[in-house]
Amino acid sequence: MRRFMVVLLLVMGQAVPASAAPGPPRLVFEGWDAAGEQWAAAANLKGRVLLKVPGVEPLTSIDDGVLMLTRHLRGGLASKLVAYDASTGERRYQIADARFPLLFGDGAGVVFLPDNDGTGRGDADRDPYVNSVWYKDLATGTEVKLAQFTDGDYWPMDLAVSPDGSLVAFTEGNDQWRFVWNIWLAETDGSSLVELVAGDASMTPAFSPDGATVAYAHWEGTCTSGVRVIGVDGSGARTLTEGTCDMGLTRPVWLDADTLVAWWWAQKPDLSGFRPMGLVSVDVATGQVDPTPIAKARVVDFSVSRELGSIAYRTRLGDLFLYDVATGTTTALPGGRKLIGWHLHLDGSYELAV
Repeated sequence: MRRFMVVLLLVMGQAVPASAAPGPPRLVFEGWDAAGEQWAAAANLKGRVLLKVPGVEPLTSIDDGVLMLTRHLRGGLASKLVAYDASTGERRYQIADARFPLLFGDGAGVVFLPDNDGTGRGDADRDPYVNSVWYKDLATGTEVKLAQFTDGDYWPMDLAVSPDGSLVAFTEGNDQWRFVWNIWLAETDGSSLVELVAGDASMTPAFSPDGATVAYAHWEGTCTSGVRVIGVDGSGARTLTEGTCDMGLTRPVWLDADTLVAWWWAQKPDLSGFRPMGLVSVDVATGQVDPTPIAKARVVDFSVSRELGSIAYRTRLGDLFLYDVATGTTTALPGGRKLIGWHLHLDGSYELAV
């Protein structure tokens, strides 16, 4: 009878709690099983899967035990966000005509983008080209449109929230060619929207622990990217690293007030493209890159949680790893190869690279 109920839940597309395990869910990752079904999985820091949800998009987030993900509707032409208790699978909230959620504030707020289809609510504000950014207070149900753009060729991505939840940073540009990317800053109450970095091929913003500074990646040429910082008021802009074809750095995230962790890429020997090389740390004061990488592997996604003192990352084969910042030790986590995929998110992370 129990096996029948589990199968029934899968067929109905509901969340499926795994068997009990010590430790709360802190990590979510996506992947495909052997049958080609796409899942989201919530796990504890030992890698034990506590919840599985089928039929979802890759990008998910977790905060204070709340898991939020995107479910496809109407054959994948539309979607909605659904929030679950990541331990029990109990459904908590849903947001129609939306995708790409970044939870924060102990699971009380979420920043998201509208649906590609744009017709789920019949609301003109929910544009069909993913050109706007929204915030929702999950306690009150209040939704606020933070930004909307009119050029269908450019759209917002790479969401980041300040530690106090008052500011959202994101990039807006063309994901296919990456010629021009601008970084915008919005207040979550909708009272302000400013272009922080303009026309500068800049992406993946992240807030410092005190919320006063934004770090971001800047493309400087055909094969190089480096790390820059700027104050949220536009002051103090400076370059930390310029990058080379052997070490282009992108997606800088604050490990603490003095250190950033960045994604290391290098040009392929045959010049046919780029490949991920691992994760490195960058000194904020000097711009010096630590010669000993945090990870020397084909990293395809990573997430940083200062609250947990951890960095979770995933390699191209789906393997999951957890790096302990205090001890410098790395632990392999089970489960990734059962759901081979790319994306993951760690509880307490303030960034979602779309």
